[in-house]
Amino acid sequence: MEQQQSTFSQFSSKSTLDELDNSVLDTEFEVGSSSDNTGDSKLGDRQESQRIVSMLDDPVFQNLTQLISHNPSQVLRYDLGGKPLLYSGKDDIYKIFNNKDGEFKIPIPGYNPSSTRQFELQLMPQAILDLEKDNIDIINGMEWGTIIVCTDVEDYMPHLDENHVGYIEEWCGVQWEESV
Repeated sequence: MEQQQSTFSQFSSKSTLDELDNSVLDTEFEVGSSSDNTGDSKLGDRQESQRIVSMLDDPVFQNLTQLISHNPSQVLRYDLGGKPLLYSGKDDIYKIFNNKDGEFKIPIPGYNPSSTRQFELQLMPQAILDLEKDNIDIINGMEWGTIIVCTDVEDYMPHLDENHVGYIEEWCGVQWEESV
């Protein structure tokens, strides 16, 4: 498991760009000749470096890594009525939870428009390592950063079957790892 470190765990302890090795931030690269594959390798390294710099330049990601550092093995965060820890401030999920004025909001359930939703739980980045520990691709990076679940405050159930059992679709949002 120690060998299977994701990009998140490798770089989450870096709090500022200044702490990174300058070689990681080097965006210059040489394109090799057609018989030489070093150009492709350096291009891949450059893209990885840009992705890491972009994540570390995101204050939302910085906040997440700082809070996770207190309990890095946490895979599930339950905080009914609280606020989710967002993985990125640059995606559509961030825009769903933050209006134009920067105020926090949660989407209203479409099946019960008179109600509101509340944050309930989220899968944390460590869950990737635990859920995909046998998958060799995890060494190459994560695919998602966090999965957020919000539920109806009223627990509204529009239809019950003959056994008085009903199912409702709650809101779930996935924040994906940023791609370059």
